[in-house]
Amino acid sequence: MDKEEATRLDMFRSVRDVRTGPNAALIATIAALNDAFIAHDGGIAMIEALDIQRATAAAGGGAAKRLARAQFESIISDVDGIVTAYAAITNNADLLNLVDHQISAFTLMSDEALRTHGAFLSGKIAEPGMPAALLPYGLTPAKATLYNQRLTTYHALINLPDERAQQESAFVLLIDQQFDACNLRIDLVMDKLMRQFRESNPALYLLYRESRALNEAAGGGGGGGGGGSSGDPSSSSESSSSSS
Repeated sequence: MDKEEATRLDMFRSVRDVRTGPNAALIATIAALNDAFIAHDGGIAMIEALDIQRATAAAGGGAAKRLARAQFESIISDVDGIVTAYAAITNNADLLNLVDHQISAFTLMSDEALRTHGAFLSGKIAEPGMPAALLPYGLTPAKATLYNQRLTTYHALINLPDERAQQESAFVLLIDQQFDACNLRIDLVMDKLMRQFRESNPALYLLYRESRALNEAAGGGGGGGGGGSSGDPSSSSESSSSSS
């Protein structure tokens, strides 16, 4: 990755590290924020794995593919469980027959079987009325977005082209997508939800702001993957002078 991306990744890591020690329990009091930090951690791991794979452009994706599969197995088990519970409670026997998988079943599926079931669930949770119907079961918009992001990454890595140069281009695109997702998650979810600590725990809020500003001067601002804002709360909507 280039210098600007490396700088932005350092900032991502600093934000991730805010959720350690006693701060983890405080952040966990806001479920959506805690989920965002967990997803952010996974995004960093994916960027790191993809960048290593890009450098070698090894056939089949190697470590990046294994990580993408592990991340997708985790979230597909959640979503399958949510849809299963919905089908059971609403007496939808046809749907219930298509879901209701044990967690272990996903680790045993072939890549194509996992992709196929993943695509089925992606379509199902997007059907008219389903986002609202599944919300009480735990499928928030953020979780649905993360699900589709992980499905897209996993699908791309199990369908890498054989030619080395094409593989490298595919990895670069995937890295950009991961940067964009992390930028949006920080800007639109984490920045906004962390505001709640301005009065209740100003030390935590200040630590978060400092983690967001780290190395921004060296990085020159801008999203590492072409999206997002400068990320520096002191020069954005998270300024201490902001009243919102």
